[in-house]
Amino acid sequence: ALISLPLSVFIITLAPEIVNVFLGSQWDEVVAPLQILSVVLIFRLGYRFSDTLARSIGAVYRRAWRQYVFAITVLLGSLIGKQWGIQGVSFSIIIAVAINFLLMTHLSIKIVKGSWSQIIKAHFHPLILSIITYICIITVRGVFQNIFSSDFILLIMISLILMIIN
Repeated sequence: ALISLPLSVFIITLAPEIVNVFLGSQWDEVVAPLQILSVVLIFRLGYRFSDTLARSIGAVYRRAWRQYVFAITVLLGSLIGKQWGIQGVSFSIIIAVAINFLLMTHLSIKIVKGSWSQIIKAHFHPLILSIITYICIITVRGVFQNIFSSDFILLIMISLILMIIN
């Protein structure tokens, strides 16, 4: 959470610049899907940890039905979301990943005899760091966007400043 939440904020906020630098301006249509899919970075990493825990203790059957639910939600969500194009499919993936995260986290909590409040508390500091990251990005972007005409230099400047601050 400490890495993925601020990284999500970074990608969501700077997606236009990231796409322009790495893919070029002709790829502007992928900015919105990139932003949408970056929202679930924390959930994706979270359920991967839960998946590893479940497999390590041999909870294969308790894990399996959750994976079936995930597969079905991805499939159905994509079929429904395709009516709205790539953004609709991206949004349906957010829902599927969030559902899988909740199911797998619930399994992990049962395995380690934890609680949801522990999960929420563990994400408090990363959330604060993400807010600080967002404020820094917006501030630095506002100051340097008119000075540097290159999105590449702007991304480098923002990245360096965030590394110093964090």
